[in-house]
Amino acid sequence: MRAITDPDAFRAEFAKMLAAGTIDPDTIAEQLRDRTAKQLLEWFGRSRAALVQELAVRDPKERAPWYGPDMSIASMTTARLMETWAHGQDVADAVGVSRVPTKRLRHVAHLGVRTMGFSFFCYGIDQHRPSRYG
Repeated sequence: MRAITDPDAFRAEFAKMLAAGTIDPDTIAEQLRDRTAKQLLEWFGRSRAALVQELAVRDPKERAPWYGPDMSIASMTTARLMETWAHGQDVADAVGVSRVPTKRLRHVAHLGVRTMGFSFFCYGIDQHRPSRYG
């Protein structure tokens, strides 16, 4: 939300993380650790609703800062959906729930395919030659 509503603050926060030598994904978790499951679900619902409302009024081609290159609002929206789906799967796996994939995940798979080359580039791997990973 901060990346799209206050890009300068987002960039300053990111620069602070880089200067400290870490990008800590547990920052929000630490802030919310004392909440009950019900309180977390309510927080998530409010936060999600606010983000959906903000994204809905943005131009899909508008760019916003992120933890790498800036992203279009359309790509950022898909990436947030992907993270929610992926981490939801982590929870489902932990509690033994089986989820059935549907066509609704197509845009998430599309994002993965479109960004695969960039991932290889970030790790210095030539995507056109075999690597040690097969």
